[in-house]
Amino acid sequence: MNNILLIEPPFFRLYKETYSLVKFPLSLGYLAGAILTFKKDWNVKVINADFSPVDDLIDYSHLTGVGFNNYLSNLKDINHVSWDGIKEAIEEYSPKVIGVTAKSQNFAAARMIAKISKQLNPDCLIVFGGPHASMAKEQVLKDDENIDFSVVGEGEETIVDILKYADGKIKKDNIPGIIHREKGKIVINEKRTLMFDLEKFPFILDVAKKSLIDYEKYPIAAFRYLFALRGCPYNCSFCGSREVWTRKVRFRSVDNVIAEIKDLYENGINYVHFDDDTFGIQKSWIRELCIKLMKECPNINFSCETHCKVVDDEIIGLMKSAGCKSIQIGVESGNDWMLKKLRKGINKQDVLDTCKIIKKHKIHLQTFFIVGFPDETMETLNDTIKFMFKIPVDTIVYSIFTPYYGTELFKDCEEKGIIPDDFDVSLYNHQSPENYFCPNIPKDIFIKKIRKLENKIDRINNVRRIKSLFSVYGLAKIRERGIIKSTKRLSEIIFTLSRSSLSGSLSWSTTEVSEYK
Repeated sequence: MNNILLIEPPFFRLYKETYSLVKFPLSLGYLAGAILTFKKDWNVKVINADFSPVDDLIDYSHLTGVGFNNYLSNLKDINHVSWDGIKEAIEEYSPKVIGVTAKSQNFAAARMIAKISKQLNPDCLIVFGGPHASMAKEQVLKDDENIDFSVVGEGEETIVDILKYADGKIKKDNIPGIIHREKGKIVINEKRTLMFDLEKFPFILDVAKKSLIDYEKYPIAAFRYLFALRGCPYNCSFCGSREVWTRKVRFRSVDNVIAEIKDLYENGINYVHFDDDTFGIQKSWIRELCIKLMKECPNINFSCETHCKVVDDEIIGLMKSAGCKSIQIGVESGNDWMLKKLRKGINKQDVLDTCKIIKKHKIHLQTFFIVGFPDETMETLNDTIKFMFKIPVDTIVYSIFTPYYGTELFKDCEEKGIIPDDFDVSLYNHQSPENYFCPNIPKDIFIKKIRKLENKIDRINNVRRIKSLFSVYGLAKIRERGIIKSTKRLSEIIFTLSRSSLSGSLSWSTTEVSEYK
């Protein structure tokens, strides 16, 4: 039987080897599920190279400071511990095909995996997928000769066809949704038709049990994530989601989602996170889900990310009654002109109304902002900073704008001449003000402004975090983790918070971050 190895590249572990992504990579899980279902003559294994059984708190000041230098150095070090598990898996399974998923942030690490794979197994077929592959398209193969195929869009049906190609049963020209080489030239095949049956694959936890390397070392909470839909109808200029899923929204049936949640609950999971770009979208679907959750899964809590346009008092009230504990909202800017420029489809009043409704129902609220857009000015930046602290929220998260391949703002940056010739998006620290693409604001002033903002947000979030530890939600987390683990975690948090009160840094573990995702 032939073997295929699916790999999540390291990212946090390249900053510090005890940092960890304590989460089963959903994208690889669905690929593995497709292989288990439709290519049973192949053996599939999944490795999360960003996982460490030691779950240290992540100090984000480390990520944007000395840690980033570690990251850049470790990326080039083929002997770094982050690559050990990959080398061992390749040697053990001798995979005929290696699939690597990559976001723009970890694309450099994905390329190192391709290099390692070809060194250890020169004849293996290297396939890249994930958001970056769909957004960058032919650029992926231009960047690296070690990559044989790049998958654009959904990958489940495509990976099955690629395995048929590896078996010699079909030609690569006949595989929709891939980019490949032919006689030294890069060839883009026709697009693959979207899947509308999202229920033909096994549940993610079952896939993990059958395919995930070191499954037994993961806490059960690593498997709490699921997709209920694919696609986002919105058209934000900075986002590449439509390059992966398109704007056509496809739903799993409520009954199918409920069945998976029941399966998770039977395996010890009572808190799930919907990993969809935008939860629900259709209010009728949300109503049906919430009603059935209340009836059939009364002991389940959940979190999600959604859009202001989905929120109203009735919907949030239903979600609260059905067990919703945390909601994430992408705000991005506190300036109406900028929101229109970004095509968010909302204004500041919409955001304020949304936040008030969510907090009225006593649901934890996390807001996302982005600063440093190419058209950012001191006025729009100041408006955003003021707005961050005006709206009623529990946690504020911000990032520095980074131009992603395939987005309209990437093209805008190209036209403005603010993308360097040697631009490699994977070598930028996406949380550092050194990541500068807003020529209307002098760089030194921008950095000073963002550093001050960072310290203020960290202090506020830390105070709110301490309070949340003693909330009903915090107590539920203690029950889930158990007394011993919770005591250890609490001591780590207190130590880190006491330190951050002096340094102004914010520290979270990836496990804790994911609980609010």
